[in-house]
Amino acid sequence: MQRRLKILGIFLIIALVCMPLAACGKSSGTPEAETKKIVNLKIADTYPPTAVNYKVMTEIFIPALEGSGQFKVTYYPGGEIGKAEDMLELVRGGTTDIAYVSPGFVSGALPLSSVFTLPMEFNADNAFASEAVWELLKREPLKSDFEKQGVKPIYLSMNPASEIFTSAKQVKVPKDLKGMIIRGGGGDANETLNILGASVVSIATNDLYEAMQRKTIEGMSYNFGSLVPYSLHEVSKYATDGIDLGSLAAIYFINIKTWNSLTPEQQKIIEDAGLKAVKEQAARYKAEVENGKKKFAEAGGTIHVLTAEEKALWAEALKPATEAWIKRMETRGETQARKAYEEMQAVKKAVSGK
Repeated sequence: MQRRLKILGIFLIIALVCMPLAACGKSSGTPEAETKKIVNLKIADTYPPTAVNYKVMTEIFIPALEGSGQFKVTYYPGGEIGKAEDMLELVRGGTTDIAYVSPGFVSGALPLSSVFTLPMEFNADNAFASEAVWELLKREPLKSDFEKQGVKPIYLSMNPASEIFTSAKQVKVPKDLKGMIIRGGGGDANETLNILGASVVSIATNDLYEAMQRKTIEGMSYNFGSLVPYSLHEVSKYATDGIDLGSLAAIYFINIKTWNSLTPEQQKIIEDAGLKAVKEQAARYKAEVENGKKKFAEAGGTIHVLTAEEKALWAEALKPATEAWIKRMETRGETQARKAYEEMQAVKKAVSGK
């Protein structure tokens, strides 16, 4: 009897020792345990709550990430942790995992990205521009541009085509711009205005209202879809409709080290959210353009819709812009500039033929 109790005791001890080991082995081997690890992501940009970008970020992109159960996002809008020109360095250095970068403000770092800011390339069709440029970002030589900076594009916001907004003088034809102090889109986008004879300055969007109000500048290259969020319809008196001076872009990048640390499933969640946001952004901007025109008129502004003859004058005046951009890039050592332009034409043809 005593021997039997001793044997039972030994079996009981063995069972108690093995139970936690078995449990540990079971939980550590399940893929579910690994994929359910929540990743904390920081996202930064300079948009106010009234901007389309802010709304798409908070209503579409972030909910798609957090709704997957695999991400927790901390969002820093309105330039909380840096200005527009600081964003690339912030994401490269890891201060934030994701940030938007407007190529015009960091043209030296992302030189070839200014190819899609050239005038009259997308017929003022924001949806077409968004789809084409999103595809272009995935191709060479632009892809290498981003890799050199240690970032990867995950979401694109393509602004509607830029027009000319002025505070005192109505602009109708190219010669009207000569000698005027005009805010451009930054970097190589400014060269388009230089070709037209304007005196171009670069000013961050958040500072535009004050610059227009104080008459520091006489006008700006801007778009109707972004007027109202920054109250710029209040400080502009005249606007053109029909020039298409090019579209500026805000590209959201993720730090490549952060990207590589994610599982394939998590990467796909981000890619799917980005594509959804690109499409939603284009759709919302269409409505915002109409709203911008309405608010501009209600504030007492005058919109000059270009005649066919006037459009022809702008097209002729802007014709040198493409070749000038290519030569400027090549002078800086960017030997892939012409290839980037040709690739854009191929993508446009493919997208328009769908």
